[in-house]
Amino acid sequence: RRSRVTVRARREFNATSAAAAASRTPEERVLRALASPFGATDFPVRMTTFAYQDENAAKVRIVIATEVGPSDGASGNLMLAYELLDANGRSVTSQPRRETLTPLTTDNGPVFQHVAALVVDPGTYTLKLAAVDERGRQASVERSVKAWQMADMPLAVSDLTVADPLFGPNAKAAQTVQARLTSPRLLAYFELYSNQADYLTDAGVRVDVASE
Repeated sequence: RRSRVTVRARREFNATSAAAAASRTPEERVLRALASPFGATDFPVRMTTFAYQDENAAKVRIVIATEVGPSDGASGNLMLAYELLDANGRSVTSQPRRETLTPLTTDNGPVFQHVAALVVDPGTYTLKLAAVDERGRQASVERSVKAWQMADMPLAVSDLTVADPLFGPNAKAAQTVQARLTSPRLLAYFELYSNQADYLTDAGVRVDVASE
């Protein structure tokens, strides 16, 4: 027993009935999962981001790669929604969209991949993704996103994408949460930017690959 300690409790709690929860549409479910301060973990979902200079050079293009699974009964038909919070807490929430994710066979079972993009001002953000599958199961994940200044700089570098050579010469098209290689070779893709016309004329690039 401690002295000078006061314990307070709420006089009542409100709980949603099972019938009310079951009647929610997929759109309502995904928005509730997005707004919840707690993560939803009914099935595994992972997310990563890649930052590039946008066509509007003052902006940053954030590519969002998502991977669902592997898990029993995983489905590539999902309701997805994103929320982006800036450093001041201002929120931009995407409209829920029904998406059919691309399946990929892995050693641990099938996974489903999805790629989306947002254009933002340079800054630090919190990105949250919520997903609802056909069975009503929910999953969510969030991460910090840094969209650094790439315009009006003598030298700026985008994020690095690593991909399997099966994707062909354009590794940028292979933005995934995890690079899975089928051979000892890999493709590496990144972009260099400069506000000086001849700054990168004699630039050289070297990519080092370290073993575990």
